[in-house]
Amino acid sequence: MNSRNIFSLALIGILALSAFTGCGNSGSSSSGKKAGSNVTVQIFQSKVEIVDQLEAMAKEYTELTGVKVEVLGASGDNYMDTLVGKLTSGQGPTIFNVSPGGRLERLHSYLYDLSGQPYISDIADNQALVYDGKILGVPYSVEGYGLIYNKKLVDPSRMTDFNSFRSYAASLKASGVDPVQMSDKAYFLVGHILNVPFAMQDNYLDYIAKLNKGEVKMAATPEFQEWARFMEVIRANTANPMGVTYDDQIANFATGKTAMIHQGNWVWGMFADYGVTFDMSIAPLPLMGNDKLSVGMPNAWCINKDRSQEEITEALKFFEWFFTSERGHHYIANEFNFIPALKSVPVSGLDPLSTVVHEYTRSGKTLPWTYRDWPEGLINTHILPTAQKFFSDTSMTGQRFLEELDKAWVEGAAK
Repeated sequence: MNSRNIFSLALIGILALSAFTGCGNSGSSSSGKKAGSNVTVQIFQSKVEIVDQLEAMAKEYTELTGVKVEVLGASGDNYMDTLVGKLTSGQGPTIFNVSPGGRLERLHSYLYDLSGQPYISDIADNQALVYDGKILGVPYSVEGYGLIYNKKLVDPSRMTDFNSFRSYAASLKASGVDPVQMSDKAYFLVGHILNVPFAMQDNYLDYIAKLNKGEVKMAATPEFQEWARFMEVIRANTANPMGVTYDDQIANFATGKTAMIHQGNWVWGMFADYGVTFDMSIAPLPLMGNDKLSVGMPNAWCINKDRSQEEITEALKFFEWFFTSERGHHYIANEFNFIPALKSVPVSGLDPLSTVVHEYTRSGKTLPWTYRDWPEGLINTHILPTAQKFFSDTSMTGQRFLEELDKAWVEGAAK
């Protein structure tokens, strides 16, 4: 072979190698991006206060994987209306958020079954979004409530059951402070605290279904009977909550006029205006010796099962990174500032009330939020007026209160 032929072959080899190398780098850049899918993972969610952080996380994931993640949002009724419109037209987002109760009942047929995914076992007890035995969503975060108490005034070891609670409430009143203060809003007056006896039923969904039909009675159920006795004690030892606004409740606790309030970790930010210096914590309502807080998740991340298989696959990869990686955990705890519903997420810097809720959540000492499964609108239209009557009429016994609640419940459930 002559020198010209040798040179020609060598040149062809160099060109072929260059072409191959060029093809191999077509999905990369000098920044080290990986080649990604051609699909776009679209996230549509309603928590407007985390939009900026979520967009930053989406950008980081895209830079890491090459898969485009787009973040869209809306709030309130606009979110639900827009979401339903998109889903029914076949143009639904890849990932969206759904809350338990009525929204889950309405949207469950659109949700991808996540039951077999590797992060599901990391979800705290009772916090996954479940429908018909399938896990359809991973919780955003958790919130919890109970008896928030002033550590200077209250020793929770002195109220572990009904009798000790009753005697301790009387002693606190004798010392010049209100033992427990409620407020006049529907959930803060009765909705949240009524959750406890429901959550202590062996199968609260079955109990609610029977209660709707009048097949069981709160007035004949032991947990509710003792709950009514707790309500009698609260009414007898505290100011009438019908004249107490939410702001009043917070102010009275912050200034030491009230030893305890039945509230949740969300109130912490309201204490900043009062320069609170005392330590506080949360204790369970000790109904029949209960030692668990009522803890629930406001929303869950879900995947649209009607998207293409390629899009669902990319959404599942995003979820795995989000819920299992160090960076995903960082966003949950430090950027979104959520109380994690995933047990493996490390946390630091939570406020004192959120810290307590997190500890109860990780230990599994929680009661579910059952009111999400009560008949829609029942609390405001039927339960609240009955509770207002109970607190205004001191001659109404706890047992009579339950009988009135039973009647109101059946009426409300029938509408």
